[in-house]
Amino acid sequence: MEQKTSEAAPPVGPPVATSGKKLSSRQEPAGPESRERQEPRGAMLMRSTGLGKAELVAEIVAIKRQGDYLIMELQTTAPVRWKIRSGISHKDLRMLLRAMAKLSVISFLLNVRSWFKEPKHPGDF
Repeated sequence: MEQKTSEAAPPVGPPVATSGKKLSSRQEPAGPESRERQEPRGAMLMRSTGLGKAELVAEIVAIKRQGDYLIMELQTTAPVRWKIRSGISHKDLRMLLRAMAKLSVISFLLNVRSWFKEPKHPGDF
């Protein structure tokens, strides 16, 4: 019997120019292996109605003052790598401090044992 050598099929249409550049880590979607490696303990979970049922995992990178706002920078780690910035005004901070003064939040913060264990997923929120 005669064996056929396999040859690549000729490209259809005009040739596509490739520069050979790889996407930066900011542009690449985070794969399952990178999620395990990069996901910090107690990562922030975020959802948006604009993203459907997708859940973003992020960590706070920096908080800095810019004029009358505090700019909070977040880096998402899964399922995509995005840089998210949020401007927080004095009114927002007052609301946040008022919410942090609730007994349920204070007891959450003072539960020292939970600081050192992996948090359970909150389910659908």
